[in-house]
Amino acid sequence: MADYVTAAQIELVNGTINTRIWADLDNNKNAITIAARITWAAELSTEYLNGRLSLSRYAVPFIAVPKMITHMCAILSGILLYDGRVIVTEMRDQVAPKRKEFRRLIRELLSGQLRLTHPTTGDPIECTSYTAPFVGTNPSENVGYKKYCISIPNCCHTCCCHSCICDKLNSWC
Repeated sequence: MADYVTAAQIELVNGTINTRIWADLDNNKNAITIAARITWAAELSTEYLNGRLSLSRYAVPFIAVPKMITHMCAILSGILLYDGRVIVTEMRDQVAPKRKEFRRLIRELLSGQLRLTHPTTGDPIECTSYTAPFVGTNPSENVGYKKYCISIPNCCHTCCCHSCICDKLNSWC
């Protein structure tokens, strides 16, 4: 599986100089080590988003990666690189706004407030996950929903768990 973000995209979101400084934990400007650390951050951010979205309305891994997912991976990659650097230099948290943005985006994505679009067509990506496919009212049509929400006591099982309000519980599933 390919990463959802490239080094160039990480640098575009976080700044080339920032990215390279944050990736250089040994302060020796070793290009190979810096590139390896940026690649590590891209891999980890991709894996993290796949993990977070595995029980959401979207099927992962993405074949055609939505631009929002690439953007979120770039933000998270910068945070991961920065956090390693903070251990070395103990700077104040310069990426606090990016942390806040990432948390907001992941919360909106999981709650259904933020919809992903196909990167080439611009069409909304339909809910395709087996574990929580979509909001529905007829349980016989939603065979995949039970796999996740059956474990939630008193859930109405007609909702897209993890992404909507459960009518029976009047709370987030």
